[in-house]
Amino acid sequence: MFLVNISRAPLNNAALRPSSEHYPPRKFILFEQYPVKPEKAVERLRELNSKNPDYKLDRCEFCMCIAAFNNNPITSRDDLYNALVKSIVWWPETDVLPAVDLLCRAVLDFNMNRLIFGSPGDVPELLFIRLKALLLSKGDPKVKFIVIRGFCNAFSHAYGQHVMIAHVADLMNDLMHVYGQSSDSESIQIAIASFIHNSARATTAMYATEDRRTERSAIIRILLSSLNDIVDFDFSFKMSAEAVRYFQIAIITLMWGDKDLVTVAANAGVLTLTEHFSDVFANKDIKEFSGEIRNMVCSVLQ
Repeated sequence: MFLVNISRAPLNNAALRPSSEHYPPRKFILFEQYPVKPEKAVERLRELNSKNPDYKLDRCEFCMCIAAFNNNPITSRDDLYNALVKSIVWWPETDVLPAVDLLCRAVLDFNMNRLIFGSPGDVPELLFIRLKALLLSKGDPKVKFIVIRGFCNAFSHAYGQHVMIAHVADLMNDLMHVYGQSSDSESIQIAIASFIHNSARATTAMYATEDRRTERSAIIRILLSSLNDIVDFDFSFKMSAEAVRYFQIAIITLMWGDKDLVTVAANAGVLTLTEHFSDVFANKDIKEFSGEIRNMVCSVLQ
């Protein structure tokens, strides 16, 4: 995969270069230095929770529970989920990376997803606010990538999908802000593009039962406005071809079957942008998707 300079300024040979960084999902093995067995930590946690539901883990206990979660998911009952989520909400940012990583993998689990997005009380809302704050912080790029991956994972369950779509306009603004600062991070670019692709599929799939035209329109306008600004003004920005491919699929999906949304995209500059992508990238899919977008717009505007 490559990062490509996508400005409308003339390209030089340095504009193409391979991406040198990758953030794979990490499994943190932090518990080996502690003498207590992970199962004992979980037992102690449950005992403390039975006496005080607001009990919060310290770092040692949290690492034990990560070990228990990784080694034996059967032990990960609601009390453990609650304690882990509370730890993420309240821990300082410098210590939060292993907690966020665990959360964003665990969100694929139905019970964890239900806890974060479906349970009453302050913790789910505080957690969502905390994740957004981490996304916009000046901290470790790995945390940003993991948070975005967690948002993508939320689409794997119906209620998580509902929450993501409810917040999609605000999240789009935040994610495209991060995107504009991620010229040298192909992983973050692709993660953001994947989230937008998931949002496009989810909002379009709901069309038969719910009118999600407002959300679809917001995604189109924010995405195209941000990408056009980057192309016009940030001549040093290097864009991942894979991210562009996801963006184009999202745009096609959002416009599909709705002349009004095709018009929204046309007014937001989709033709100029996609033709530019077609000229800059050698990727066969990008060129084909550019042609498909052109045909969709021309069939409506003629």
